[in-house]
Amino acid sequence: MPAYPAPPAGVAPAPPAAARSAKLAIFALVSAGVGLIFAAIPFVTWFSGLFLLAGFVMGLIALIKKNQGGTGFSIAAVAVSVVGWILSIVMTFVSFGLISDATYDAIVDDYTGEIEGGAPYTDDSTEDVAGDAESVEIVESAFAQVDYAEDVWWYAVILDNPNDDYIFAYEAVEVTALDASGAAIDTATEYPMLLAGKNALFGAFTEIGTNKIAEIEIVLPDASAGVFSPADETGTLDIGDVTATSDEYVSYASGTVNSTFGEELSGVYITVIARDAAGAIIGGGWDTVETVPADGSSAPFEVMLSLLLTDGSSFEVYPSL
Repeated sequence: MPAYPAPPAGVAPAPPAAARSAKLAIFALVSAGVGLIFAAIPFVTWFSGLFLLAGFVMGLIALIKKNQGGTGFSIAAVAVSVVGWILSIVMTFVSFGLISDATYDAIVDDYTGEIEGGAPYTDDSTEDVAGDAESVEIVESAFAQVDYAEDVWWYAVILDNPNDDYIFAYEAVEVTALDASGAAIDTATEYPMLLAGKNALFGAFTEIGTNKIAEIEIVLPDASAGVFSPADETGTLDIGDVTATSDEYVSYASGTVNSTFGEELSGVYITVIARDAAGAIIGGGWDTVETVPADGSSAPFEVMLSLLLTDGSSFEVYPSL
């Protein structure tokens, strides 16, 4: 029989390779998957970071350590974690956007509730659409140089909102002073709340210098800016107990104002327009009432006028928000 060589002395046969566990890689993939699901949900996305981080770390460990198996699971866990982080960042911005939208809607609801005495505004009406409002009209205007300041001129504008069911909420009214050549020499912009009926503006041009005003030009908001506010739901401001007093230099108009808006109002404007015996506008003034109670009770006001009222002169009081 043929002879076979014996194995070298002292060399033992190699043991079989131990099976590598894939548990860590599987746990990593599960954690990353849960994080990815959380990352895709607004607001919940903020809690996805822990799961994504755990999946990423365990996946890396499973890849690096030689005694760990499940290489495919590990690679998948790392990839899913990275995708989850990107998705979480995107959804975080979406979440903040939703919060901003909700806050804006709440502000609009509160604002409309103030205008309509607490009634929430809805824009699903089919019978009141943009374009139904009529344009605001200029009833009267006047201007003159202030007696005690040659470079300051006052202006007065009376407007009429002919719409019972539309208001113009803080839309710009631009008043421009023109010289004899038609060139603009100063401009004032006001943002009044024009409720239904007559409204008044009284202000001053302070950049005239040595120029003289020949006329004023008034630019009003477009009719499309009207906001639907039913007359039976919109509050009103009412003036009472009006009197006038004077000292050596100026006059004061005083009285009370009350509201039917159903909630406390702050910073209510009181504009006074003064007229001479012939009915021409000769000056005016304005001030604010700090608080008008919600219960309908009256709040006092006093407005200093830009002139001294004389016999035969009169004045009108216009409240606004």
